[in-house]
Amino acid sequence: MRDKIKTIVCAAVLASASQGASALQLSELGLSPEQIKALVAQAKAPASAPGISFGSPVAFGAGWGDLGVGAGGSTRPKGSSPTLDGGASVVFGLGNPKSAVGLESAVNIISVGKDPGHDGNVNLKLHTSLSRYSAVAVGVENVARWGTAKRTSSSVFAAYSQLVPLPLSYARAVAVNVGLGDNRFSKDGDGAQLFGGLAVIVHPQVSLIADYNGIELNGGVSFVPFRRWPLTINLGAINLTENTADTEFSGGIGYSIPF
Repeated sequence: MRDKIKTIVCAAVLASASQGASALQLSELGLSPEQIKALVAQAKAPASAPGISFGSPVAFGAGWGDLGVGAGGSTRPKGSSPTLDGGASVVFGLGNPKSAVGLESAVNIISVGKDPGHDGNVNLKLHTSLSRYSAVAVGVENVARWGTAKRTSSSVFAAYSQLVPLPLSYARAVAVNVGLGDNRFSKDGDGAQLFGGLAVIVHPQVSLIADYNGIELNGGVSFVPFRRWPLTINLGAINLTENTADTEFSGGIGYSIPF
């Protein structure tokens, strides 16, 4: 916590100094030019980042001090009743993926219709950072389940994610995500299937996503509407090629709560 406070204070000092509001010399902070550059970038960075996946798991994840809540909904195939459905999630992290291993846990309420909380599951993911821009993970979806979720088998997966910064004005970075999983990621529900996706971060607060979950091709946009609020909104379409059913539209909102 002290390191975080020190970083925030230094960043605030740098911001005011760059505007001529302080006579403090940057050299007095005892930081290298690289550290000063990183702190200035951090001071200007949005409080949250846009998503890089739309249906497939990613290797980056939550560690100790990370808590998030989210809710979303989607249309349903023609003839279904109700025509809309939604869910909610709580995500929290344990461990430290930067120096060792992190464990991300997600408790999901699958349907918030007539009987909220009646159907749900728990997902777990072990992940570690290989560098500042890459990570690997293994996980189990539906490891615990109740209600109608009991009808669905657990799915095991492994994933690798890589972020590639770009020196372009119209594309800040590209995120590549690849993995292997069974059951949910396999059309026949038998054996393992490759999944993956590509996200282009066109702005620090906006990304465009193409995602293949092993069965369906999805596409969407993720954006952070407020630079100082850790709020992320995702909107997109599921099953664009109508491989299994009609194309559906989905949206979600998430808020991170660091502690």
